[in-house]
Amino acid sequence: MELLIQPTMIESASFPTTCSSRSWCACAAPAPPRAPGWSRAGGVACGLVSRTLPGLTFRDIPVSEIKSALASVPRGTAVSLLEIRPSRSMSLAEGKLDDARAKSLLRSATRFSPKEIVFVLRQCPMFKPGRDITIALPCFLRATSIELDTCSHRITPPAGELPVLEMLSISGNIVNVGSLLNFFPRLRVLRITFRAHLLKMGDGGVKPCPKVTIDILVQLKSEQDKADASSKSNTPLNIPLPSDGNGSGSKRKASAIEASFDLDTRNKLDALIARMFYTAGLPFNLARNPWFRQAFIFAASSKLGGYVPPSYNKIRTTLLVQEKTHVERMLQPIKSTWSSKGVSIVSDGWSDPQRRPLLNFMAVTEDGPMFLRAINAAGDTKSKEYIFERLVETIDFIGAENVVQVVTDNASNCRGAGLMVEQKYPHIFWTPCVVHTLNLAWRSICAERTEADPEYEFCNWISDVSSDAQQIRNFIMNHSMRLSMFNEFSKLKFLAIAETRFASQIVMLKRFREIKDALTSLVVCPRWSDYRDKEVKAQFVKDKILSDLWWDKVNYILDFSEPIYAMIRAADTDKPCLHLMYEMWDSMIEKVKKIIYRHEGKEEHEHSPFYDVVNEILQSRWLKNNTPLHCLAHSLNPK
Repeated sequence: MELLIQPTMIESASFPTTCSSRSWCACAAPAPPRAPGWSRAGGVACGLVSRTLPGLTFRDIPVSEIKSALASVPRGTAVSLLEIRPSRSMSLAEGKLDDARAKSLLRSATRFSPKEIVFVLRQCPMFKPGRDITIALPCFLRATSIELDTCSHRITPPAGELPVLEMLSISGNIVNVGSLLNFFPRLRVLRITFRAHLLKMGDGGVKPCPKVTIDILVQLKSEQDKADASSKSNTPLNIPLPSDGNGSGSKRKASAIEASFDLDTRNKLDALIARMFYTAGLPFNLARNPWFRQAFIFAASSKLGGYVPPSYNKIRTTLLVQEKTHVERMLQPIKSTWSSKGVSIVSDGWSDPQRRPLLNFMAVTEDGPMFLRAINAAGDTKSKEYIFERLVETIDFIGAENVVQVVTDNASNCRGAGLMVEQKYPHIFWTPCVVHTLNLAWRSICAERTEADPEYEFCNWISDVSSDAQQIRNFIMNHSMRLSMFNEFSKLKFLAIAETRFASQIVMLKRFREIKDALTSLVVCPRWSDYRDKEVKAQFVKDKILSDLWWDKVNYILDFSEPIYAMIRAADTDKPCLHLMYEMWDSMIEKVKKIIYRHEGKEEHEHSPFYDVVNEILQSRWLKNNTPLHCLAHSLNPK
């Protein structure tokens, strides 16, 4: 549906309160018969509650009327195409007022998040040279195409990037093109039609604009000169390569061996490749990429006279689609085994470098894991219903008859979605992730407890030790001089607790044990006391590092947690291990018991309150994690 508004319909048109299911267009015609649910207010279109409109078009309508019409559209309404071509007043005073209104009109259009924008501000008949009206280009975050003609007004860059803009058409504007292009990272098509027309170049068959006076022409040429200068300054300098020499003196004549291997050409190619790495900031590890090396080896061994590397657009479009199609074709033999071998769907959430929440879905068979898709969940609430719908879509894509189980983490929303899957598909099991279950068990063991908690006496010392280690790390890392001193004694670096990493507290304490000697040397160094800032904190750090009792606690934590950490490492792989879970869990609990009893000097028949707490946590987590699939896989294991 495209809503087309003409000047004669502003006073007479009425709009349905819901436009999402019908298409209605009015042009210079009497108002249609009023139906139930239609409304009008102040002679301006109102009552539009549809959340998505394919198109909104305003032609030959005063700016003030357009603003009133846009204001009546409910907030949250998205528009695919927004076309605004306002009429111009005949008087100079009204023309200037329209210019000011047009600036705010363009800003107000951002709330519709249009994908395509056409904004044409027609020439005022009373236009006089010398007016310098600036219109800032708003940030249209969803716009992929913008056509802009503001009647020789000055266009300034937006406040931020337009991340998805691919086509920009500029006509009749005063603009510094060089500075403007920095805000369009994905721009593919740039059309500039004002250069030859407005600057009266008279080349390429373009007719000079008769409305551009001498004063305006001088102003336009000044802007063009600035743009050319900016573009020239951004052009990379042609710096000679090291193999070319510095231009002073004559080059040494190549020997016969060097000439036979054409070493000069080889050195120049090496210098060009190195220059590419340095100027683009590419990581040096790229040189180890086998495909990078194979590309140059293939080019060197082939007769490719005049070959030009693929362009930016070819790599991101044609070649990308070609590679994707090729990969899908290679995966087809694995997909053909889904019906006979069954599939496990694995889902997990994470955030990309732009902090966008993503949901990943993978299909796992005995041939290995296969990535299916990633969903951008930005703006959506990851409730159990939302995750359930995404899982159902994935199950239907694979085929419900081919799916054996769905594996997610133990979060309440994922658990709820898994139970809903079991209810909809009785033959499909929901299996919580074993690694996530072990990590939750470890967090429960080392969680901080209050004094009113009956487990406080037996387990709170673990959180105290972990907190002390974190404070020691933060104190040294946040003081540049002490960090510099630490780096003199140790080649290893500190590791911090990461909420998204499994058993990160164990990893941090392991690193502490590895750098114990360096920490001891640090705090006994005479320079440690030279820095008087935060003496109380520095003394706390020194006392902990020199305390044998504190290090004994660190060693004890690492000893009894080693079976748990080992099981996490064993389960956190791509190898199938469902059939091993029963035995691994039982043996892990037994190993933890032996280490605790040996440390406490107790016999096997004696009672250990600390072990009772640990055992209760591990057993409860196992009971929540256990499914019939674990029992079946264990019974079918040849061992």
